Amino acid sequence: MNIAVVRGRVLREPTERELSTGRQVSIDVGISYEEGPGESVEVVWADPPSVAALPRQGQEVFVAGRVRRRFFRMTNGATASRMELVADTVLTASKTRAIERRLAALVADVEA
Repeated sequence: MNIAVVRGRVLREPTERELSTGRQVSIDVGISYEEGPGESVEVVWADPPSVAALPRQGQEVFVAGRVRRRFFRMTNGATASRMELVADTVLTASKTRAIERRLAALVADVEA
């Protein structure tokens, strides 16, 4: 089972790309901790809602999905890899009820 959940702030405006498989948006989410340095997680969201519904820089978001390691060739021909969270749910933190429902569904999946 591959389930990932993060909550943090959008670090920069989302970037949008058109691929042969459809529209894709990348969102950098910064996660802070009470102790120690924070982290940044790249979130990839395939076929998201309209641009107007995308989270903006500075907004707190809840993201659920799966972790993927992607391999690609760099311009110098070397192979590189990147870990990213492939989102199936991206909600602004103000949508508390929707977040609670999604978390309950994830817990049910894990317990099943």
